[in-house]
Amino acid sequence: MRVLQLGNGGGLDFNQTNSSFLIEVNGEYILFDCGFNVMERLLKLEKEDPRFSIGHLDNVYISHNHMDHIGNLESLIYYKKFVLNNKPLNIFTNSDNCPELKKFLPSSELKSGRKVYAKMCNLHKMYPDNEIKQSYFKLEMFETYHPGSVSAGIIVSTNSSAVMITGDTKAVESIETLYNKKQPDLIFHDYSEWDNPSRNVHACDADMKSEYSLEFKEMLIPYHTGKSFKEDWYDL
Repeated sequence: MRVLQLGNGGGLDFNQTNSSFLIEVNGEYILFDCGFNVMERLLKLEKEDPRFSIGHLDNVYISHNHMDHIGNLESLIYYKKFVLNNKPLNIFTNSDNCPELKKFLPSSELKSGRKVYAKMCNLHKMYPDNEIKQSYFKLEMFETYHPGSVSAGIIVSTNSSAVMITGDTKAVESIETLYNKKQPDLIFHDYSEWDNPSRNVHACDADMKSEYSLEFKEMLIPYHTGKSFKEDWYDL
């Protein structure tokens, strides 16, 4: 398994790619969130990394419906369909996000020939255990606490490795509990340096200190910060 952080920009940062991750398992790719400038980053990556092809990106997980997480989703769907003539994109999210997310997607079918652009997969409805088992990996969803929006994170695992990405969230005890149960190799956690837990809808130092053990806090890789980040692949 390989993991690449594509961007680290927050919702009001328009000068860099929004927070997003690309996960590769045996040539299959999962994209975690698809905000503004993600398509530009994917096209650039395709030129730089001979192992990556957008044509092999078949699965997208959307944590929630804010535009910095879905702003390029429609572009990705159209690119795969009309430029690559590729098979439909599988879009995974949870029940609460489905109705609103569909408003931002192109029609799922064209009346002429009924060509499918994308397949919306409601995890709660289609997969009661909130997990999907593909040929080489398993994707598990877990709900988080992002005030004003229903958000969720994922754990992607193989027989030998796993990565956990929280999506936008406050610090909540259930995340550490799940981490201790699943023991992923890496965990990327939403973080904001605006240290006002009563008004901040993202995790900050104060609520991390109140909710997490020091040992767990030191394991977290903060993202959504708008700052520099590791731009190379993590090999697990």
